[in-house]
Amino acid sequence: MPLAKLGLVVPCEPAERLVAVAGKTAAADMLLTGDAIDGVRAERIGLLTRLVDADQLEAQTEAIVRRIAGNAPLSLRAMKAMLAALGSTFQSGAISSASMPSAWRSAAARTCARDCRRSFSGEPPRFHGSLRMRATS
Repeated sequence: MPLAKLGLVVPCEPAERLVAVAGKTAAADMLLTGDAIDGVRAERIGLLTRLVDADQLEAQTEAIVRRIAGNAPLSLRAMKAMLAALGSTFQSGAISSASMPSAWRSAAARTCARDCRRSFSGEPPRFHGSLRMRATS
């Protein structure tokens, strides 16, 4: 049951995330009315990235996993770190490429240059990059 109908207040952090994702108007509508929303509306306001029928859920999930797994591991690792650094709300300028570990930037650049050349020649990319981070004492 929605919190407004129970006489409770949504904590600030979840409310901030809702506003950041769905926008102030949609967040206000959901929080103040306490009405449930369906999947179509949730997708339209940005709470879902995809909406699939229940009988297609497993196949769609596997297809997305295969697409992600087919990408360059170094790029994925760096992008995951970047997204984690951004946190749940977007702040312009909160991070920059310079804040990424230099080993990631240089390894990603080498992999990109080699695989871009392969792609332009009609060959599929081969992701062989490795990343060895040195432990600091």
